[in-house]
Amino acid sequence: MKKLSAVFLGILLITFSLTLNPMELSYAISPLEEKAILKKELVENSIADILDMVADEKSVKKIEKAQKQFEKGNLYFDEGNFKKAVKHYDKALKQIQKTLNEPHMKKMKIVDEGAGDFTGDGLDDVYLKITNPGKPNKGIKVDFKITDACVNGATYEDAGMKMAFSTGKFLTPEGLVDEGFEITNEWFKKKKNDDNKQIDPFTHYTTLFMLPESGDDLIQKKIDSKEGSFEHNEIISEIGDQTGWEGSFEFKGPAGDYKMNFFLPHSDFGVDGCDNLAGFAVDMTIKS
Repeated sequence: MKKLSAVFLGILLITFSLTLNPMELSYAISPLEEKAILKKELVENSIADILDMVADEKSVKKIEKAQKQFEKGNLYFDEGNFKKAVKHYDKALKQIQKTLNEPHMKKMKIVDEGAGDFTGDGLDDVYLKITNPGKPNKGIKVDFKITDACVNGATYEDAGMKMAFSTGKFLTPEGLVDEGFEITNEWFKKKKNDDNKQIDPFTHYTTLFMLPESGDDLIQKKIDSKEGSFEHNEIISEIGDQTGWEGSFEFKGPAGDYKMNFFLPHSDFGVDGCDNLAGFAVDMTIKS
């Protein structure tokens, strides 16, 4: 079994959800201005959220640096210099990402199958197996196993996980792809479980600290249903005989290089074990 290589990108990269309402804009905006608007809201929301969870002097100083960069960015934003505004917003985000020492977002590379120990205890927390039939009319299948701790619970009410495909830099809002993909599994294919019979990916986010409101939860069950979209088991051999969730889904999409991003609940703002894992991504190529 291949181990998944991880790149630590900073503890505070968590999902966010941004929706721009065209009715609020009285003129057409350029792509650069739209990017500045997105980054501005992202930094502002993230600073507000993180102030509620840091207390040590070192972290507070980093947030103060982030605030200064944010204020500089706002000055350029008000002047219409969106290029320099984005530059300072990015500097603010880097300070936010440095606030805590524990890694919080991970990127993994996987070819056929692999597992990742995200907590450093010697036991794998996530296992994935990707099966590509190599036929245009057949979807790529993903078998998925993950511990209770990483999805924040052992019940359908508590556990959660959302996904989306992206291009470009790792987990940047500009790179999210919400068109051209078909994602589903046997549970979602039933009309009584999901209206469009698809696993809808999240499409946007507005803070670095919450699951996005958009998109379907991969782990769910209807009140009157015996089975859920994923199955909970007490012992899963692929993740060190730990308790967790097992499931699978398949997808089709346009040819190209993508990152398959998974976002996990982080409601308690913990830093122990899988509490410090907000999500991970898998590099993959879809061939024509």
